Amino acid sequence: MSQYANEIVTKLNEQKSEFTDLLHSGLNWQTNWTKLLKEIITKIGQNKDFFVNTSGLNEIADDGEWLFDLVWSELKYNESKTTVVNIPLVLESEISKINFGGFKEDFDKLFFAPNSTKIFVTRTIGNDETILKECIDYAQESVNNNININSKNGIHLITWREEKGFTLDYISSTEPKIKFTENVENIIFKKIEKENKLVFTKDIALAILDNISKPIESAFNNLNIDIGDLKKNLILVVDNDIKSKDISNLSLKTLKVFDIAPLEAKYLKHNEISLFILLLCILRNEQDNTAKMFNENGVYYENMGFEFLKSIR
Repeated sequence: MSQYANEIVTKLNEQKSEFTDLLHSGLNWQTNWTKLLKEIITKIGQNKDFFVNTSGLNEIADDGEWLFDLVWSELKYNESKTTVVNIPLVLESEISKINFGGFKEDFDKLFFAPNSTKIFVTRTIGNDETILKECIDYAQESVNNNININSKNGIHLITWREEKGFTLDYISSTEPKIKFTENVENIIFKKIEKENKLVFTKDIALAILDNISKPIESAFNNLNIDIGDLKKNLILVVDNDIKSKDISNLSLKTLKVFDIAPLEAKYLKHNEISLFILLLCILRNEQDNTAKMFNENGVYYENMGFEFLKSIR
């Protein structure tokens, strides 16, 4: 779980009695209750030198609400041209509309910040957790289905329970870990290990065509694509990509292919990264010279994606 989420829950529970008093204070208690919540979390962010956006705290917050109910930002100041370096934390809170619709409306916004610590604050009414269970079930299904969420960047659910105070749950993807197939391991990775030169996307594509799998061969046949012509044209592709910083013999675009491959597999509801999925990842980047060559020969992400889905039915 994120250190930020744990720290926030600890600080909130230090003022549990104040939250309880506000809960029973009468009409419009939600405004003051939410204000205290935001005030505590704003101060935590500011103590870490983050810029905090939220509403209702004109004298404390650095600026008004921006994108989410509350946001921590790391900024780089350059006179009037301040830029956002990072968004460490985003938060949505819903304590008034305690129903599934109220939960879903704000919870779904958090998917727009996959790389931030994502926090959703809600509450139960009395000891009844029926609605909370429905919301958590929905949250888990949503996280599993979202291609940008995995076990490491899930959503933190902070729930106010009057008897216990604030509790913390972590909702992350429970989908099986996506792995590379044996073909990818034996054909692509071994090629990369053996190469003493920079490996471009054209090299990956050539390896795929030289060791063509039956699903890819069937797809090309269905599209009336001549594999021999593709190989000849691939060899002629001029790749002007640059070297990646992370892996010494991979070009930047080649590394990107491997980076997006798990997302592509998840998007296609497949638990393995095959040669076919790697080819789709190459085709996704229409600005890449290798992808352009495929496009010029009638091979596109769209028609090959359709053929892939046919192959796994």
